[in-house]
Amino acid sequence: MHSPFPDLVPLIVLGRNAASSGQLRELRLALGLTVCDLARVTGANPSSVSRWERNITRPDVEHACRLGEVVSGMVAAEIATR
Repeated sequence: MHSPFPDLVPLIVLGRNAASSGQLRELRLALGLTVCDLARVTGANPSSVSRWERNITRPDVEHACRLGEVVSGMVAAEIATR
């Protein structure tokens, strides 16, 4: 089975600008998360997540790594339940 967002996790993990085309927001919505949810699980604040999604700033290395871990785990869980 294939994830509906297979190309998004590497973009985030590699620190590329995933938000430029709305992919981070798209991914967050596909995972059923709010901005506050994503902020909580990455250790960021909601305004930071919002800025990442709007391509104003990028996550720092720590947050990018945590974001990748969280998203990878959620994608794997989603695939496992199908």
